[in-house]
Amino acid sequence: MGNKITGDTNVSEDSAFRFGHFIINGKKVEVPLQALDAKKYYESKIDFKDLKIDVAEVYRTYDKEKLANFKKFPAIGTKEENNLSLWKNKAGKDSIKFFFIRFEGQEYPNNEEMRYLVNLSYSFSDATPIPAFPDVFKEKISRTNRKGQLITDTKIVVSDEKLKKHFDFLKEYISTLNILNHKDILGIIPVDIGITNIIKLISFYYNNGINNFYLDLNGRGFDRLIDTPLMYGILSEIKRLGLEYQKTFFYSINGSPGRFQRGAAIVGSKDILTGGAGLDSVGRMHIKGMGKKTQGQFDPRVNEKEKLNRIRLFNKQDYGYYKLESKSIPFKLPNDSVVDKDLILNLNHGRKFADIFNMQQLSIENNNLRNFIKENYKPLSIIQKEKNKVSQRDLSLIQRFKLTIKSLT
Repeated sequence: MGNKITGDTNVSEDSAFRFGHFIINGKKVEVPLQALDAKKYYESKIDFKDLKIDVAEVYRTYDKEKLANFKKFPAIGTKEENNLSLWKNKAGKDSIKFFFIRFEGQEYPNNEEMRYLVNLSYSFSDATPIPAFPDVFKEKISRTNRKGQLITDTKIVVSDEKLKKHFDFLKEYISTLNILNHKDILGIIPVDIGITNIIKLISFYYNNGINNFYLDLNGRGFDRLIDTPLMYGILSEIKRLGLEYQKTFFYSINGSPGRFQRGAAIVGSKDILTGGAGLDSVGRMHIKGMGKKTQGQFDPRVNEKEKLNRIRLFNKQDYGYYKLESKSIPFKLPNDSVVDKDLILNLNHGRKFADIFNMQQLSIENNNLRNFIKENYKPLSIIQKEKNKVSQRDLSLIQRFKLTIKSLT
Protein backbone atom coordinates (compact mmCIF):
# COMPACT_ATOMS: atom_id res chain seq x y z
CA MET A 1 0.00 0.00 0.00
CA GLY A 2 1.37 3.39 -0.95
CA ASN A 3 0.41 6.97 -0.14
CA LYS A 4 -1.02 6.66 3.37
CA ILE A 5 -3.72 8.95 4.73
CA THR A 6 -2.16 11.17 7.38
CA GLY A 7 -3.59 13.88 9.56
CA ASP A 8 -4.50 15.00 13.02
CA THR A 9 -7.74 16.12 14.64
CA ASN A 10 -9.09 17.28 17.95
CA VAL A 11 -12.55 17.04 19.44
CA SER A 12 -14.50 20.23 20.15
CA GLU A 13 -15.17 21.22 23.75
CA ASP A 14 -18.93 20.67 23.86
CA SER A 15 -19.48 17.79 21.46
CA ALA A 16 -17.89 15.04 19.36
CA PHE A 17 -17.47 17.31 16.32
CA ARG A 18 -13.88 17.00 15.17
CA PHE A 19 -11.66 19.68 13.68
CA GLY A 20 -8.26 19.42 12.09
CA HIS A 21 -6.97 18.11 8.79
CA PHE A 22 -6.13 15.04 6.72
CA ILE A 23 -3.82 14.63 3.75
CA ILE A 24 -5.24 12.17 1.22
CA ASN A 25 -3.19 11.35 -1.89
CA GLY A 26 -1.17 14.51 -1.32
CA LYS A 27 -4.22 16.79 -0.96
CA LYS A 28 -4.80 18.53 2.35
CA VAL A 29 -8.34 19.04 3.53
CA GLU A 30 -9.84 20.37 6.74
CA VAL A 31 -12.63 18.54 8.55
CA PRO A 32 -15.57 18.24 9.06
CA LEU A 33 -16.68 17.83 5.44
CA GLN A 34 -19.89 17.52 3.43
CA ALA A 35 -19.44 15.58 0.19
CA LEU A 36 -20.72 16.51 -3.25
CA ASP A 37 -22.32 13.95 -5.56
CA ALA A 38 -20.13 14.53 -8.63
CA LYS A 39 -22.52 12.74 -11.01
CA LYS A 40 -25.52 14.87 -10.03
CA TYR A 41 -23.37 18.00 -10.06
CA TYR A 42 -22.20 17.31 -13.62
CA GLU A 43 -25.67 16.43 -14.91
CA SER A 44 -27.24 19.58 -13.42
CA LYS A 45 -25.05 21.85 -15.62
CA ILE A 46 -24.91 24.23 -12.65
CA ASP A 47 -21.67 25.78 -11.43
CA PHE A 48 -20.93 26.35 -7.74
CA LYS A 49 -18.82 29.37 -8.76
CA ASP A 50 -16.44 30.38 -5.96
CA LEU A 51 -17.46 27.61 -3.56
CA LYS A 52 -14.53 25.23 -3.22
CA ILE A 53 -15.44 21.56 -3.52
CA ASP A 54 -13.42 19.83 -0.80
CA VAL A 55 -14.66 16.28 -1.34
CA ALA A 56 -16.65 14.66 -4.16
CA GLU A 57 -18.03 11.17 -4.48
CA VAL A 58 -19.61 8.93 -7.06
CA TYR A 59 -21.75 5.92 -6.09
CA ARG A 60 -22.48 3.25 -8.69
CA THR A 61 -24.34 -0.04 -8.54
CA TYR A 62 -23.15 -3.06 -10.54
CA ASP A 63 -24.00 -6.74 -10.80
CA LYS A 64 -22.80 -9.65 -12.89
CA GLU A 65 -25.24 -8.95 -15.69
CA LYS A 66 -24.16 -5.33 -16.04
CA LEU A 67 -20.46 -6.25 -16.09
CA ALA A 68 -21.19 -8.95 -18.68
CA ASN A 69 -22.81 -6.31 -20.88
CA PHE A 70 -19.76 -4.07 -20.52
CA LYS A 71 -17.66 -6.97 -21.80
CA LYS A 72 -20.00 -8.03 -24.59
CA PHE A 73 -20.75 -4.50 -25.79
CA PRO A 74 -17.53 -2.52 -25.30
CA ALA A 75 -19.21 0.77 -26.24
CA ILE A 76 -21.39 0.51 -23.12
CA GLY A 77 -18.37 -0.05 -20.89
CA THR A 78 -16.48 2.78 -22.61
CA LYS A 79 -19.40 5.13 -21.99
CA GLU A 80 -19.32 4.27 -18.26
CA GLU A 81 -15.57 4.92 -18.14
CA ASN A 82 -15.91 8.20 -20.05
CA ASN A 83 -18.65 9.34 -17.69
CA LEU A 84 -16.36 8.70 -14.74
CA SER A 85 -13.79 11.02 -16.30
CA LEU A 86 -16.42 13.71 -16.90
CA TRP A 87 -17.68 13.51 -13.32
CA LYS A 88 -14.13 13.56 -11.99
CA ASN A 89 -13.17 16.62 -14.03
CA LYS A 90 -16.33 18.48 -13.05
CA ALA A 91 -15.45 18.09 -9.37
CA GLY A 92 -12.10 19.79 -9.98
CA LYS A 93 -8.51 18.61 -9.69
CA ASP A 94 -8.03 19.89 -6.13
CA SER A 95 -11.00 18.09 -4.58
CA ILE A 96 -10.58 14.75 -2.84
CA LYS A 97 -12.58 12.08 -4.66
CA PHE A 98 -14.02 8.69 -3.76
CA PHE A 99 -15.73 6.14 -6.00
CA PHE A 100 -18.08 3.91 -4.03
CA ILE A 101 -19.25 0.64 -5.57
CA ARG A 102 -22.28 -1.41 -4.57
CA PHE A 103 -22.10 -4.89 -6.08
CA GLU A 104 -25.47 -6.64 -5.92
CA GLY A 105 -26.20 -10.34 -5.93
CA GLN A 106 -25.32 -13.21 -3.62
CA GLU A 107 -22.29 -14.24 -5.66
CA TYR A 108 -18.98 -12.44 -5.32
CA PRO A 109 -17.34 -11.06 -8.48
CA ASN A 110 -15.00 -13.51 -10.20
CA ASN A 111 -11.37 -12.54 -10.77
CA GLU A 112 -12.04 -10.81 -14.08
CA GLU A 113 -14.98 -8.85 -12.67
CA MET A 114 -13.04 -7.96 -9.56
CA ARG A 115 -10.15 -6.54 -11.56
CA TYR A 116 -12.57 -4.42 -13.58
CA LEU A 117 -14.13 -2.98 -10.41
CA VAL A 118 -10.68 -2.31 -8.95
CA ASN A 119 -9.65 -0.38 -12.06
CA LEU A 120 -12.82 1.73 -12.06
CA SER A 121 -12.61 2.67 -8.41
CA TYR A 122 -8.87 3.25 -8.39
CA SER A 123 -8.92 5.52 -11.43
CA PHE A 124 -11.40 7.91 -9.78
CA SER A 125 -10.44 7.76 -6.11
CA ASP A 126 -7.78 9.50 -4.04
CA ALA A 127 -8.19 6.68 -1.53
CA THR A 128 -9.89 3.56 -2.85
CA PRO A 129 -12.99 2.33 -1.00
CA ILE A 130 -13.64 -1.41 -0.65
CA PRO A 131 -16.98 -2.11 -2.40
CA ALA A 132 -20.22 -2.89 -0.61
CA PHE A 133 -21.65 -6.39 -1.07
CA PRO A 134 -25.10 -5.97 0.48
CA ASP A 135 -26.55 -9.33 -0.58
CA VAL A 136 -23.86 -11.87 0.29
CA PHE A 137 -25.16 -12.41 3.84
CA LYS A 138 -28.86 -12.39 2.93
CA GLU A 139 -31.03 -15.49 3.14
CA LYS A 140 -34.72 -16.14 2.62
CA ILE A 141 -36.29 -17.29 5.88
CA SER A 142 -39.76 -18.83 5.96
CA ARG A 143 -42.02 -18.40 8.97
CA THR A 144 -45.68 -18.64 9.93
CA ASN A 145 -47.43 -15.41 10.85
CA ARG A 146 -50.20 -14.98 13.43
CA LYS A 147 -52.83 -15.90 10.87
CA GLY A 148 -51.12 -19.22 10.20
CA GLN A 149 -49.90 -18.10 6.77
CA LEU A 150 -46.46 -19.09 5.52
CA ILE A 151 -44.48 -16.02 4.55
CA THR A 152 -40.88 -15.52 3.47
CA ASP A 153 -38.62 -12.74 4.74
CA THR A 154 -35.12 -11.81 3.64
CA LYS A 155 -32.77 -11.67 6.62
CA ILE A 156 -29.07 -11.07 7.13
CA VAL A 157 -27.49 -14.30 8.37
CA VAL A 158 -23.77 -14.20 9.23
CA SER A 159 -22.35 -17.66 9.87
CA ASP A 160 -18.68 -18.41 10.56
CA GLU A 161 -18.47 -20.04 7.14
CA LYS A 162 -19.92 -17.00 5.37
CA LEU A 163 -17.65 -14.63 7.27
CA LYS A 164 -14.57 -16.66 6.37
CA LYS A 165 -15.61 -16.65 2.71
CA HIS A 166 -16.11 -12.89 2.91
CA PHE A 167 -12.67 -12.32 4.43
CA ASP A 168 -11.07 -14.61 1.84
CA PHE A 169 -12.64 -12.56 -0.95
CA LEU A 170 -11.67 -9.24 0.63
CA LYS A 171 -8.09 -10.43 1.02
CA GLU A 172 -7.96 -11.26 -2.69
CA TYR A 173 -9.56 -7.90 -3.55
CA ILE A 174 -7.03 -6.00 -1.42
CA SER A 175 -4.16 -7.99 -2.96
CA THR A 176 -5.38 -7.14 -6.47
CA LEU A 177 -5.73 -3.48 -5.54
CA ASN A 178 -2.25 -3.34 -4.08
CA ILE A 179 -0.69 -4.45 -7.37
CA LEU A 180 -1.07 -0.90 -8.66
CA ASN A 181 -1.84 0.96 -5.49
CA HIS A 182 0.08 4.02 -4.45
CA LYS A 183 -3.05 5.23 -2.67
CA ASP A 184 -4.57 4.33 0.66
CA ILE A 185 -7.67 2.14 1.02
CA LEU A 186 -10.91 2.79 2.90
CA GLY A 187 -12.41 -0.29 4.54
CA ILE A 188 -16.20 -0.48 4.46
CA ILE A 189 -18.07 -0.99 7.74
CA PRO A 190 -21.64 -2.11 6.91
CA VAL A 191 -23.58 -1.26 10.04
CA ASP A 192 -26.19 -4.01 9.64
CA ILE A 193 -23.98 -7.12 10.06
CA GLY A 194 -23.84 -6.95 13.88
CA ILE A 195 -21.34 -5.58 16.38
CA THR A 196 -19.40 -8.83 16.85
CA ASN A 197 -18.87 -9.22 13.12
CA ILE A 198 -17.97 -5.55 12.68
CA ILE A 199 -15.27 -5.89 15.33
CA LYS A 200 -13.86 -8.91 13.48
CA LEU A 201 -14.00 -6.95 10.23
CA ILE A 202 -12.05 -4.00 11.66
CA SER A 203 -9.43 -6.40 13.03
CA PHE A 204 -9.21 -8.03 9.59
CA TYR A 205 -8.68 -4.65 7.94
CA TYR A 206 -5.97 -3.73 10.45
CA ASN A 207 -4.13 -7.00 9.81
CA ASN A 208 -4.24 -6.20 6.08
CA GLY A 209 -2.89 -2.67 6.42
CA ILE A 210 -6.20 -0.75 6.31
CA ASN A 211 -6.56 1.84 9.06
CA ASN A 212 -9.21 4.24 7.67
CA PHE A 213 -12.87 3.47 7.19
CA TYR A 214 -16.22 4.40 5.76
CA LEU A 215 -19.53 3.50 7.37
CA ASP A 216 -22.44 2.53 5.13
CA LEU A 217 -25.39 3.64 7.26
CA ASN A 218 -27.90 1.95 4.91
CA GLY A 219 -30.54 4.67 5.31
CA ARG A 220 -30.12 5.25 9.06
CA GLY A 221 -29.73 8.67 10.60
CA PHE A 222 -26.64 9.40 12.66
CA ASP A 223 -28.81 9.20 15.78
CA ARG A 224 -29.06 5.43 15.17
CA LEU A 225 -25.27 5.27 15.35
CA ILE A 226 -24.18 7.73 18.00
CA ASP A 227 -24.15 6.74 21.68
CA THR A 228 -24.96 3.11 20.82
CA PRO A 229 -23.18 -0.22 21.43
CA LEU A 230 -22.35 -0.23 17.71
CA MET A 231 -20.26 2.94 17.85
CA TYR A 232 -18.73 1.94 21.19
CA GLY A 233 -17.70 -1.35 19.60
CA ILE A 234 -16.10 0.37 16.60
CA LEU A 235 -14.17 2.88 18.69
CA SER A 236 -13.07 0.43 21.38
CA GLU A 237 -11.74 -1.99 18.74
CA ILE A 238 -9.78 0.81 17.12
CA LYS A 239 -8.28 1.66 20.50
CA ARG A 240 -7.52 -2.02 21.25
CA LEU A 241 -5.63 -2.31 17.97
CA GLY A 242 -3.49 0.67 18.88
CA LEU A 243 -4.88 3.03 16.25
CA GLU A 244 -5.16 6.68 17.24
CA TYR A 245 -8.72 7.94 16.93
CA GLN A 246 -7.50 11.49 16.24
CA LYS A 247 -5.53 10.25 13.21
CA THR A 248 -8.08 7.77 11.83
CA PHE A 249 -10.20 9.04 8.94
CA PHE A 250 -13.94 8.24 9.11
CA TYR A 251 -16.33 8.73 6.21
CA SER A 252 -20.03 7.92 6.03
CA ILE A 253 -22.46 7.33 3.18
CA ASN A 254 -26.16 6.54 2.87
CA GLY A 255 -27.11 8.36 6.05
CA SER A 256 -30.66 9.67 6.28
CA PRO A 257 -30.84 13.47 6.01
CA GLY A 258 -33.96 13.39 8.19
CA ARG A 259 -37.20 11.43 8.00
CA PHE A 260 -40.53 13.23 7.87
CA GLN A 261 -43.26 12.09 10.19
CA ARG A 262 -46.72 11.66 8.67
CA GLY A 263 -48.27 15.05 8.04
CA ALA A 264 -45.13 17.00 8.95
CA ALA A 265 -43.81 19.68 6.59
CA ILE A 266 -40.51 20.29 8.40
CA VAL A 267 -37.92 17.97 9.94
CA GLY A 268 -34.63 18.79 11.62
CA SER A 269 -31.61 18.08 9.43
CA LYS A 270 -29.48 15.13 10.44
CA ASP A 271 -26.83 15.28 7.72
CA ILE A 272 -25.41 18.64 8.86
CA LEU A 273 -25.12 17.15 12.38
CA THR A 274 -23.54 13.82 11.38
CA GLY A 275 -20.09 15.19 12.15
CA GLY A 276 -21.27 15.16 15.75
CA ALA A 277 -20.96 11.36 15.62
CA GLY A 278 -17.20 11.82 15.36
CA LEU A 279 -17.17 11.38 11.56
CA ASP A 280 -14.90 13.48 9.37
CA SER A 281 -16.75 13.46 6.07
CA VAL A 282 -20.46 13.01 5.41
CA GLY A 283 -21.41 11.53 2.04
CA ARG A 284 -24.76 11.57 0.31
CA MET A 285 -27.77 9.29 0.57
CA HIS A 286 -27.69 7.09 -2.55
CA ILE A 287 -29.96 4.14 -1.81
CA LYS A 288 -33.67 4.44 -2.47
CA GLY A 289 -36.27 4.20 0.26
CA MET A 290 -39.25 1.87 0.09
CA GLY A 291 -41.84 4.28 -1.26
CA LYS A 292 -45.41 3.12 -1.74
CA LYS A 293 -46.42 2.02 -5.20
CA THR A 294 -49.52 3.48 -6.78
CA GLN A 295 -51.45 1.69 -9.48
CA GLY A 296 -53.83 3.11 -12.03
CA GLN A 297 -54.10 6.64 -13.38
CA PHE A 298 -53.18 9.63 -11.28
CA ASP A 299 -55.57 12.46 -10.72
CA PRO A 300 -53.41 15.30 -12.16
CA ARG A 301 -53.87 17.33 -8.98
CA VAL A 302 -52.74 14.41 -6.82
CA ASN A 303 -49.80 13.80 -9.13
CA GLU A 304 -48.69 17.41 -8.78
CA LYS A 305 -48.98 17.34 -5.00
CA GLU A 306 -47.03 14.08 -4.70
CA LYS A 307 -44.26 15.39 -6.93
CA LEU A 308 -44.03 18.56 -4.87
CA ASN A 309 -43.99 16.57 -1.62
CA ARG A 310 -40.90 14.72 -2.83
CA ILE A 311 -38.96 17.99 -3.03
CA ARG A 312 -37.07 18.66 0.20
CA LEU A 313 -35.04 21.81 0.81
CA PHE A 314 -32.37 22.45 3.46
CA ASN A 315 -32.55 25.83 5.17
CA LYS A 316 -29.18 26.70 6.68
CA GLN A 317 -30.75 29.48 8.75
CA ASP A 318 -32.56 27.06 11.06
CA TYR A 319 -31.25 23.56 10.02
CA GLY A 320 -34.66 22.42 8.88
CA TYR A 321 -35.59 20.33 5.86
CA TYR A 322 -38.78 21.66 4.29
CA LYS A 323 -41.19 19.61 2.23
CA LEU A 324 -42.97 21.50 -0.52
CA GLU A 325 -46.75 21.44 -0.17
CA SER A 326 -47.58 23.91 -2.93
CA LYS A 327 -45.89 25.68 -5.81
CA SER A 328 -44.16 28.10 -3.48
CA ILE A 329 -40.97 27.78 -1.46
CA PRO A 330 -41.67 27.97 2.31
CA PHE A 331 -38.66 30.16 3.09
CA LYS A 332 -36.75 32.88 1.28
CA LEU A 333 -34.08 31.39 -0.95
CA PRO A 334 -30.69 32.67 0.22
CA ASN A 335 -28.79 35.12 -1.95
CA ASP A 336 -25.91 32.65 -2.29
CA SER A 337 -28.10 29.98 -3.92
CA VAL A 338 -26.92 28.92 -7.38
CA VAL A 339 -30.28 27.28 -8.17
CA ASP A 340 -33.16 29.34 -9.50
CA LYS A 341 -36.55 29.08 -7.82
CA ASP A 342 -38.26 28.03 -11.07
CA LEU A 343 -35.93 25.03 -11.43
CA ILE A 344 -36.82 23.81 -7.94
CA LEU A 345 -40.55 24.17 -8.59
CA ASN A 346 -40.40 22.28 -11.89
CA LEU A 347 -42.59 19.22 -11.35
CA ASN A 348 -40.50 16.91 -13.53
CA HIS A 349 -37.01 18.00 -12.52
CA GLY A 350 -37.48 19.79 -9.20
CA ARG A 351 -36.06 16.97 -7.08
CA LYS A 352 -32.85 16.94 -9.09
CA PHE A 353 -32.31 20.66 -8.67
CA ALA A 354 -33.35 20.52 -5.01
CA ASP A 355 -30.52 18.01 -4.51
CA ILE A 356 -28.06 20.47 -6.05
CA PHE A 357 -29.44 23.30 -3.91
CA ASN A 358 -29.10 21.17 -0.77
CA MET A 359 -25.55 20.05 -1.56
CA GLN A 360 -24.45 23.62 -2.15
CA GLN A 361 -26.16 24.96 0.97
CA LEU A 362 -24.82 22.12 3.13
CA SER A 363 -21.30 22.81 1.86
CA ILE A 364 -21.59 26.52 2.63
CA GLU A 365 -22.97 25.85 6.10
CA ASN A 366 -20.39 23.16 6.75
CA ASN A 367 -17.67 25.74 6.02
CA ASN A 368 -19.36 28.15 8.44
CA LEU A 369 -19.59 25.44 11.09
CA ARG A 370 -15.98 24.38 10.56
CA ASN A 371 -14.76 27.96 10.99
CA PHE A 372 -16.84 28.37 14.12
CA ILE A 373 -15.39 25.17 15.60
CA LYS A 374 -11.84 26.40 14.92
CA GLU A 375 -12.50 29.79 16.46
CA ASN A 376 -14.70 28.89 19.42
CA TYR A 377 -14.41 25.08 19.97
CA LYS A 378 -18.10 24.95 20.93
CA PRO A 379 -20.27 24.24 17.87
CA LEU A 380 -23.31 23.17 19.89
CA SER A 381 -23.58 26.61 21.44
CA ILE A 382 -24.24 28.30 18.10
CA ILE A 383 -26.51 25.47 16.91
CA GLN A 384 -28.62 25.57 20.07
CA LYS A 385 -28.83 29.34 19.90
CA GLU A 386 -29.63 29.88 16.22
CA LYS A 387 -30.85 26.62 14.61
CA ASN A 388 -34.30 26.10 16.07
CA LYS A 389 -35.46 23.24 13.83
CA VAL A 390 -32.83 20.83 15.15
CA SER A 391 -34.07 17.97 17.30
CA GLN A 392 -33.15 18.52 20.95
CA ARG A 393 -32.70 14.77 21.25
CA ASP A 394 -30.05 14.87 18.51
CA LEU A 395 -28.20 17.65 20.29
CA SER A 396 -28.29 15.74 23.58
CA LEU A 397 -26.88 12.64 21.87
CA ILE A 398 -24.02 14.64 20.37
CA GLN A 399 -23.28 16.23 23.72
CA ARG A 400 -23.24 12.89 25.57
CA PHE A 401 -21.13 11.25 22.91
CA LYS A 402 -18.35 13.68 23.70
CA LEU A 403 -17.82 11.79 26.97
CA THR A 404 -17.45 8.49 25.10
CA ILE A 405 -14.91 9.96 22.70
CA LYS A 406 -12.95 11.43 25.60
CA SER A 407 -12.77 8.06 27.37
CA LEU A 408 -11.51 6.30 24.22
CA THR A 409 -8.86 8.81 23.19
